[in-house]
Amino acid sequence: MTTVNRNNRAAKKYLQKVRRSLTCPRKLKKRMLDGLRSDIDTYLEEHPNASPADLTERFGEPAALSESYLSALDAGELAKAVHAAKRTRWVIVVVSILVLLGFIVTFYIMILENRQSQVAVRVYTVTDNGIVEQSEDGAK
Repeated sequence: MTTVNRNNRAAKKYLQKVRRSLTCPRKLKKRMLDGLRSDIDTYLEEHPNASPADLTERFGEPAALSESYLSALDAGELAKAVHAAKRTRWVIVVVSILVLLGFIVTFYIMILENRQSQVAVRVYTVTDNGIVEQSEDGAK
């Protein structure tokens, strides 16, 4: 945002409402909001004390503005962006599943190794005749 927008609450609130009402991939949303910020900056240079109502009157209701922007997009461009977003989500899901499986396999291997490397216990029996050592499994 430019310095004009940073100091104008009305512009911030208006842009926030538009951002919330836009239901499109992040790249397209950013492109639309950057253009709108530029237009708002120009308007605020001429009307520095503009209220939210002034912005709504000048640019339209945030939901209607978002809808008109989305309807003006090329169908191919929107489909391409949606497809890229879906692909990104699938990659994230697959990678998350692989990481989880990696943790499970690692944990299972650790349990198996722990069972195999248990400490051997020697049992000694003390009798009147002296010390008799038993084997590791407790047999004489």
